[in-house]
Amino acid sequence: MLSTEAPEPELAVRNLVLSVCDLKQHGDTPSARAAARAATLGTRMYVFGGADDRRSFGNDGEVHLLEIEQMKWSRLQGTGDLPAARFGHTFN
Repeated sequence: MLSTEAPEPELAVRNLVLSVCDLKQHGDTPSARAAARAATLGTRMYVFGGADDRRSFGNDGEVHLLEIEQMKWSRLQGTGDLPAARFGHTFN
């Protein structure tokens, strides 16, 4: 059923302009990869896995962290029983 009431201002449709920009990043930048997975938590993005243009894996258990506000990458060092390299996986 459709409402005849005026929409609330916070529900109005916004016109978003799509554009591409070059973001300056620094630190231990990960290599280009396909089928990697990323997850964000607050102002951090974690990237795991993926394959390069030769369809080979990166280093086993390689996890990169992007501090989004500073656009700074770092490679995290794990300990213990680390997951093997993979691509096309999911985070659950």
